[in-house]
Amino acid sequence: MSYNLSAVGGEAFFDTDNVRSSRILGLILLLACAPIFLSPLIASGQSLPNFTLLTEEWKPYNYRENQTVKGIAVDLLVTMLHKTGSRVSKEDIKLLPWPRAYAIALHEPNTVLFSTTRTREREKLFKWVGPIDINTTELIAKKERHIKITSVQDLTNYTIGTIYNDVGEQLLLDKGVPLNNLQQVPNRDSNQHKLHSDRIDLIVGSLIGHQNYCKDAGYDPKDYESVFVLNKDELFYAFHCQTPDPTIHLLQKALDNLKADGTYQAIVDSYRK
Repeated sequence: MSYNLSAVGGEAFFDTDNVRSSRILGLILLLACAPIFLSPLIASGQSLPNFTLLTEEWKPYNYRENQTVKGIAVDLLVTMLHKTGSRVSKEDIKLLPWPRAYAIALHEPNTVLFSTTRTREREKLFKWVGPIDINTTELIAKKERHIKITSVQDLTNYTIGTIYNDVGEQLLLDKGVPLNNLQQVPNRDSNQHKLHSDRIDLIVGSLIGHQNYCKDAGYDPKDYESVFVLNKDELFYAFHCQTPDPTIHLLQKALDNLKADGTYQAIVDSYRK
């Protein structure tokens, strides 16, 4: 949005001998509208939908601690929405098993799912704001098992814990790992507990996420290792596909501003001390 001073103070309002008055009036109008120019995100944010915010347990991005939902992606999203005029709070975020949250975000308008790996298969299913961070999808094993993986073909010799509809499971299936080799569960805690109790050989996920789980569960993170990297992708906020493009652009601009002014890095650093 911009002002054309000559249009504001042109022939429609003054004759040709009163150009100076025209410019003065134009300047007054421009200054009067300055708050609109200085706060475009807040002004536009009044029309934001009343989003349903969906996430899962995945430390350090989104998780519950002392009855409060927190994490890098949580703090970042709430800050973004506040910058665009929303009054949403952490209490409005629903923490659900991933398969359920994913299904809701696919089918119900005005929903946001995070933290979601942006893949080719998912690209047209959602609209995207991000990135939040880089996600390394890897296979994790107990060190005492001395498991060595040199290629995807080696994985047919092992039982792998996955989360239904999670990016890790999708990657394994896309790479030709038989479904019979996978043990599907609804959440990360179930997977990690099965690995600890030797009920499966490997889990698919991120090593940093598993290390955080070990600390909370009382296991030693040093007992586990990454034995194979499947992929590296970016994490995003996935919005229902009917979300208006202007809304997506508004929120992307808010995120870009948080990265530019140092807020983003401060949030990340607070969870990685």
